Amino acid sequence: MPVPVYHIVIKITYVLHGIGIFGHVSGVRGQWTYNKTGPLVLDRPGNMPANGQYVLWPFLSSNQTMTVTIDNDINNILNNISINGTWFEQTELKGSAANGAVSISTKLQPGEKKTLSILFAWYFPHLYWLDLPLDNYYLLLFNNVTTVGQSIGIDKNDDSQLKIIIKDILRLHNLYFNSSLPGYLVDSLINSVSHMRSAMY
Repeated sequence: MPVPVYHIVIKITYVLHGIGIFGHVSGVRGQWTYNKTGPLVLDRPGNMPANGQYVLWPFLSSNQTMTVTIDNDINNILNNISINGTWFEQTELKGSAANGAVSISTKLQPGEKKTLSILFAWYFPHLYWLDLPLDNYYLLLFNNVTTVGQSIGIDKNDDSQLKIIIKDILRLHNLYFNSSLPGYLVDSLINSVSHMRSAMY
């Protein structure tokens, strides 16, 4: 019986949309970086609300393997994983590129179940109201997106804090699911990704 291996490919790209009335950029292209000393990070430098960082950071254990790749051509990433199932030596890549992907591989015994987790976190500290720089509160708590991940123990491969966070999220979702709110509003409240589109959070 073949052993299933699972990979997750996430593509995040941005297009420069323009500059608003107060000179704030509504979209900025970023660069993924990886140097084998930490997670895969998307940097979007600047001081506007849409400037900051994303991270893809797998929780690993002794029987799991992480592979990472960066490439300016998304087709190279997708073709490689569709043909080979992983990126092999591409984890040695250093520098930056417009596209990035991360995967976790593990082996399963017949009937065995495992959970594979990849942290997707962000750090967009700058926030403006009209022309006033208010910034987000977590600017006081974290220096960058890596310290966001470290705050829940991912650098120590400790998923206990992650489990608490997931439990809290499910508790919040259940409040909506068990309410009398219409379905479309519940869906909007629990599945909103507006912060990724506009960085207005």
